[in-house]
Amino acid sequence: MGILGGTVSGNLVRKVPHSGIVPNQKTSVDDWMTGPSANLAITHNVIDQFQSGYASGRPNWLAGIDVESTDLNQNLITSGSPNQNITVANNFLSNSPYTGI
Repeated sequence: MGILGGTVSGNLVRKVPHSGIVPNQKTSVDDWMTGPSANLAITHNVIDQFQSGYASGRPNWLAGIDVESTDLNQNLITSGSPNQNITVANNFLSNSPYTGI
């Protein structure tokens, strides 16, 4: 399952080669991350110097905080999302050439 009823708060993530916080939901039954995330709070984190390469075939390299769902072929699901009630607030993201959230 995805993250259900969780909190990611008060962390410092620095100099990561791709996204810093990634609650990822995959629709492949061959992956342990199946199932959507719900009732999740991502607050009061600092992500500094994430690099996010926008690499082909790497959907979880898109932002400092990247909440996403991918299909069986690792492509982003862009028409809606099975994730529900996810709050991303009061985070500080800096020193990156790419998208923050």
